Amino acid sequence: MVLIPRSRTRSPRDERGAVLVLVAILAIVLFIVSALVVDLGMGRAERRTVQATADASALAGGNVLFAANPTTPDYNAARDAVKSYATQNLGLSNADWASCSDSTPLPISSGTPCISFEVTTSRARVRVVIPTRTVGTSFARVIGVNELAVSATARATIERDSASDCGLCVLGSGSTHDIQNGDVTVTGADIHFNGNVNASANGLVATNGEITVEGTATGPSSSYQPAPTTGANAIADPLEDYYERPDMSGLTAGSDPCTSGPGIYGDLTVNGGTCNLSPGLYVITGLWKMGGSGGTIAGTGVTLFFACGTTSSVTACAQGGEDGGTIDTGGNGVLSITAPTTGNYKGMALWFDRNNTEEAHLHGNGLGAFSGTIYGQSIELRMSGNGCSNTNALIIVKDLGFDGNPSCLTSTYVQGANVQLPPNNLHLDQ
Repeated sequence: MVLIPRSRTRSPRDERGAVLVLVAILAIVLFIVSALVVDLGMGRAERRTVQATADASALAGGNVLFAANPTTPDYNAARDAVKSYATQNLGLSNADWASCSDSTPLPISSGTPCISFEVTTSRARVRVVIPTRTVGTSFARVIGVNELAVSATARATIERDSASDCGLCVLGSGSTHDIQNGDVTVTGADIHFNGNVNASANGLVATNGEITVEGTATGPSSSYQPAPTTGANAIADPLEDYYERPDMSGLTAGSDPCTSGPGIYGDLTVNGGTCNLSPGLYVITGLWKMGGSGGTIAGTGVTLFFACGTTSSVTACAQGGEDGGTIDTGGNGVLSITAPTTGNYKGMALWFDRNNTEEAHLHGNGLGAFSGTIYGQSIELRMSGNGCSNTNALIIVKDLGFDGNPSCLTSTYVQGANVQLPPNNLHLDQ
């Protein structure tokens, strides 16, 4: 007899037990995965918040880095703006900032390890590392993960090498700027007129750039080279947020700038000969003019600021306009000055209080070896006589007028010889 073993038939109870074990294992795995998903999701949400704060803080720092002066960075103001914005959004403390570290900071320290700067002639950068924050976990604690570390880095860049689009910027809207028979030639930048412009048959408006006019351009087509673009957008004063008034502290009233140097002065008449100005700032509340015998006012590293008031009480010109100090080169007078090449007033030669409405007159050969910006938001610059004035200037005025046949203004815009335009194009690049 041969015995054949019989296999034991598995009962339904056995199968149910195996399924329960498998379900339990899968439930544990699912719980762990769900815990990780939930906590990692919370971590990612916090990371987005921290990154957004880092981005906005870097931009806030860049926005105030040159708020006080377009040429001199204020690192303390930028650092404080970064910390203030980040603290408001994340509740960071001074201790958080003090303990923060950045393995690759920019070259210029702010005194706070995680805020640093880089400033060159062409750009400025603000780097921000948000101090590491911890996010507590909920479900992931069961696998030993009690918290997640979150930090973020951002870098904002602002361009500093921007040139002025217009070398001659005439700001007065709602009026007609009458060139008459005068010649105005600008090299190195555009010519722009807010309002309208008129040139007579013997007049000339010329540039190697573009001529743009907010309103209309009247006169023979040959008087414009190239043909003007009319109906253009009005432009704002490119220096409006800066150069309101200079720092006059330390300046004293004087009577003879030719011998006393920088200071506060009223009227001056140069009748023949040369008045040599020492480098520095001259605040003028009166009329500086050349007499019938002409004369020269000369100086290197010189800024002339035309204000209102008196030598004993210099005041800002009244809102809405007030006649203040000005200059009139007279018959054959020559103004031969060069603006500073360093310092807060780098590139600024003739500077008028922005509400000073007095006319400035440059006659004949009134500008000789002149280099630097002529800035008068509310003045009319009048060119008279039969000579030609040559400048390396950025000219920003409310109105420009010509008398004589022909009176001539030739200007070459040299960016490095003029004021630096405010930094622009603030953006994130990291």
